[in-house]
Amino acid sequence: TPVANGNAGSPFQTTALPTATTFGRAVAIDGWLFVVGGKSDVYTGSGTTATFAAPIGAGGQLGAWQHATAMPVGRTNHAMAVAGDFLYVTGGALSGPGDTYVLATRIRF
Repeated sequence: TPVANGNAGSPFQTTALPTATTFGRAVAIDGWLFVVGGKSDVYTGSGTTATFAAPIGAGGQLGAWQHATAMPVGRTNHAMAVAGDFLYVTGGALSGPGDTYVLATRIRF
C-alpha cells in the first residue's frame, strides 16, 4: 500500500553487512541492495574498494550479502547514481582531499 500522509512503517533490523561500514553509499536496483565504498571507522582509515550486494525480499528483509566486483580505487564520502544500465560513483576519495575520478560499471545486463 502507498505511504499514508508521509508516514513510514516501523523500522526493523535485517541482515547485517559483512563488515562495519561508515560513509559508504547504498542504492536499490532490480530487487538488490548495493553498498559501495566507505570505510570502517568514522575518524580513521581510508576508503575501501568493497562493494556488497544483497537480494531484497518481498517484506523488505535482506538476504545474505555477497561480495560484488570491487572498485579499482577506494572510495569514501562519494556520490552515487544509477542511469539506465550503469552505476556511477563520483567525488570522494581514498583519503585526504577529493579527486577527479569518475567510476562506472554496467549494473543491468
